[in-house]
Amino acid sequence: MAVDAIVIALGNPGSRYLKTRHNAGFMLADLLAHEESLNFTFKKNLEAEILEGVFEGKKLVILKPLTYMNLSGRSLAKLYQQNKELREVDHIVLHDEVDVRFGRIKLKQGGSDAGHNGLKSLREAMGHGESIRLRLGVGRPAHGDMDVADYVLQSFSREEENTAIDLLANGAKVFRRLLNQGLASAQTYAGELDVT
Repeated sequence: MAVDAIVIALGNPGSRYLKTRHNAGFMLADLLAHEESLNFTFKKNLEAEILEGVFEGKKLVILKPLTYMNLSGRSLAKLYQQNKELREVDHIVLHDEVDVRFGRIKLKQGGSDAGHNGLKSLREAMGHGESIRLRLGVGRPAHGDMDVADYVLQSFSREEENTAIDLLANGAKVFRRLLNQGLASAQTYAGELDVT
């Protein structure tokens, strides 16, 4: 399987979690697939949905682990077992980020998982934390007494819907800039697209 990069989108399976903040990574992956008229295929042996396609001239594998967020690395490990060469290609992770203001997008390479259990699980599967992370800002709860874990498992409110739509649309634009022009250019572009 000759590919330029593997993209791992983070989220939780099932209708209960479909539109929650924690599923921003899944939502962005679905938007990217839709833009290219591609479809994910469920692979039981990977516990994931997967697609292979060309985006901006780059051959990508996009993986949506269906193991629940905290075990996301399990699907990636199974993919490695089938395709050892995928360990050596670039990895891009699409995920929600509470430490980024709602509506903003930030990119970084490496760094700590900052308590994000999906990232922690991926790091364990990869054996490192040097992937490029496209961080979709969902912000923190407005009320300090709300638990962050509960907050990210809530759906975007009606008042937040337009910003959430812009967040995903801009996420797709930043992703394509990353593929076309590299990390530094995409980081600058993400800052220019701040919708908040």
